[in-house]
Amino acid sequence: MDNKLKETGLVKKISIPETLLSLPIGKPMLIPTAKIKTSSIRTAKTRLEKAQKARFEVTTDGLINETKVIRLS
Repeated sequence: MDNKLKETGLVKKISIPETLLSLPIGKPMLIPTAKIKTSSIRTAKTRLEKAQKARFEVTTDGLINETKVIRLS
C-alpha cells in the first residue's frame, strides 16, 4: 500500500489566504509566480481586505516571475 501512495503522486494544495495571513507585518516577501500566480494573490488580497482580516500591498513592478507582497496590518 505504501508503494501505491508513492506512485500516485499526491497533490499538495497551497492555501493562498493562509499564506498571506502568515506573512510578517511590514516585511516584504517575494513569492515566485511558478508557485502562486499574481492574479490569485490579488484575488485573495481583495477578499481578505473586504473581510477586514488584513491589508496588503501587492506589486510586480521591476520584478520578473515574482510578486512582492507586504502585509500592512
